[in-house]
Amino acid sequence: MLRNLRKTALVLAVSGAIGVAGAVQAGVSDNSLATVSRGTQLLGGDAVNGALSLSHPIHVTIALKLRNADQLRTFNSQPHRPMSKSQLSADHLPTQAQAQAVANFLKGAGFGNVKISNNRMLVQADGTAAIAARAFDTSLSQVRTHDGRVTFANTTEIKIPASLRGSVQAVLGLQGVHKAHTFAQPAQAGAGAAISGHDPTEFASIYGASALKTADSVDVAVWGWGSMEQTLADLDTFTDAHSMPRTSTSVVCTDYDGYGSGTISTTDPTCKSFDEGSVEWDMDSQDIVGMTGGVKSLTFFAAYGGYNGSVTTSLNSIVSPPDGIPLASVINASFGECERFQDSGQGGDGSAQANDELFQIALAQGQTFSVSTGDHGADECGDGGLNSASYPASSPYVIAVAGTTLNAANGTYGRETEWIGSGGSPSSFEAAPSWQAALTYGTYKGSRGPDMAFDANPQTGAIYYNYGQLIQVGGTSLSAPIFAGAWARLIANGAVDPMTPAGQQLYSFPASYFHDVRAGNNHGYIAKRGWDWASGRGSLDLSKVPVPQVFTETYDDGTDLGKWAVDFDRARVIETGGGNPGEFVEQDGVINAIPTWGTASTRYQPGFNDPFKSDSVFTGDWTDLGVTDFSVDLDILQPGDWATSRGVTLQLMQMDDTGFNVTYVATYTHPLGNRVPKGWQTYSFPVDADSPTVPKGWKFTHGDGTPAGDAEWSQFLKQVDLTTVGYYRPGFAYPSLGSWNLGIDNITLKAMPKSG
Repeated sequence: MLRNLRKTALVLAVSGAIGVAGAVQAGVSDNSLATVSRGTQLLGGDAVNGALSLSHPIHVTIALKLRNADQLRTFNSQPHRPMSKSQLSADHLPTQAQAQAVANFLKGAGFGNVKISNNRMLVQADGTAAIAARAFDTSLSQVRTHDGRVTFANTTEIKIPASLRGSVQAVLGLQGVHKAHTFAQPAQAGAGAAISGHDPTEFASIYGASALKTADSVDVAVWGWGSMEQTLADLDTFTDAHSMPRTSTSVVCTDYDGYGSGTISTTDPTCKSFDEGSVEWDMDSQDIVGMTGGVKSLTFFAAYGGYNGSVTTSLNSIVSPPDGIPLASVINASFGECERFQDSGQGGDGSAQANDELFQIALAQGQTFSVSTGDHGADECGDGGLNSASYPASSPYVIAVAGTTLNAANGTYGRETEWIGSGGSPSSFEAAPSWQAALTYGTYKGSRGPDMAFDANPQTGAIYYNYGQLIQVGGTSLSAPIFAGAWARLIANGAVDPMTPAGQQLYSFPASYFHDVRAGNNHGYIAKRGWDWASGRGSLDLSKVPVPQVFTETYDDGTDLGKWAVDFDRARVIETGGGNPGEFVEQDGVINAIPTWGTASTRYQPGFNDPFKSDSVFTGDWTDLGVTDFSVDLDILQPGDWATSRGVTLQLMQMDDTGFNVTYVATYTHPLGNRVPKGWQTYSFPVDADSPTVPKGWKFTHGDGTPAGDAEWSQFLKQVDLTTVGYYRPGFAYPSLGSWNLGIDNITLKAMPKSG
């Protein structure tokens, strides 16, 4: 364990180890070199064990940089719709030319099996120690680690052609000394007689989730390594024992059949590996399912051995999953390592910088990572520093979850104090995100710190199945999956927005939503009122988080809240065996009309017998209702070429007192261009009925087309007389729509009722 290692890091400089300079130029015309990272640092107990064999296999992963990274960070710092794959590719992912230049360099240096990942973020290759040493102008040595492993490390700087430095973030795979470890801590027999452990299903009751519906609409993932075969069996044992439906699971294996193979499997849960942590993955999965009451799917992303390069490759699979694997909304990571060994600025291998790039992609897609802060108190690195955090918890793009000692009985919350072993300290290199920065204090004000804290003390830990037998285990390996389950459940209940960064939402919650941890310490920082370096904001009381009303027109029999109609007689309700489940309204034709669905209030007079006219929750006083957003599912099938002006538009209209003349019109459009997405797509329209100004993205005018102002917005939403969704963009003419076929379903209005 790092806490027992000696406190002084040594930079290796070993003569006689492999190292031939100059060959790094292979495959490029630029003869100048640029340093990517320094030589691997060793701690006390690690020792150089001679030169590395020239034929030793080396698998290298080169992580590339995002383009326009500042723009992506700005995008992620505010509420947003999911960034499409096409937009990510066009604006932010490395170009094919950048990735190919790296691949050409590796091929020219003698590497084989060179592969570019589908999203071009990683370029991987296989070679030998001799090839790697020449290619990266470095020296490699054999190392015996403090925990008895025999591995290798680069003893001097890693260099690449200067022409590639603008594209390359990190070169991984040239050291195996530092790697991630889990934070599971078994309970001690006879200790803590006054406190006790908890069944995973109890945490839902303890933390206030009993009244919430389950998270069976949310895709969740566990991130780890090794065989997941036993974990799948134990998860079935757990759900069977609690009379719960068995969880739909998948396993994605990185470096299948050994480090460097680069193969991903979704069918073999063993990953051709062995049990490297079922105690951990059992706890993660059973506590997530227990806390959520069930999830839509649970995918296990298994890296190989916890090595930094394999973990990064696995992370890339999470943000860009293989075919057939859902994009997980919530991902749990109950592992980490001293951040100094991953930060390139402190002599690490740069895996922190590489992973931060991938975490930004995750945020843009609406993915939330819950990460354990560690079990070594405030000094995860064991070097005596008070800015000694665990990574990836210290990344500003994840939720860092610290640990508490939980006092609860019979499913009822009592109190929490800081667990003495809980990780929690300022980061030595990551800055706090904007929503946290103002709360930080002291010497390291402005640095990244923990966000939340849940039960972690092994003596109050989870009692769950491992190899079919009940065991009791804690650590921040428990606190992270409790939060992951809590967040998934809040998403499922519409209480939080999966597309707004979780941290931004957590820090906007009032203090009354939290159990503030005000006592205890972690051998470095004391828990105090409000946010602190040890426990963040504390644990969530989910019963305090308001749950919105959600009105959905599904077109299933007996569910007709919206009374939506179409603007001509070509609509029919059909049953589908695929695509969107259940019934939906389909329109088809070969006409020039713009396909439009709508519902109108009884005030709406044009036509008198207009099919739109009905009493509906989708019209009336949206301000009083507290509408927060509106969404539809739409399936667009259309042959031929189409104008680039096509879009999906939500239009709201208010009439005057006569009901005949238009007073205000508001529209919000999702442009589709000429490449219409295939299959069912969800289009969400942010409304914010409480906004004192016209929300971003809306066009708001008087009935005569002149601009309407902020002061009129709230007045407008107090009486919405017509609500329509159309397959068009306002202001564009469509002289020939041609042959088309469209389906609409799940027209949804989400509202937060006014208190009092």
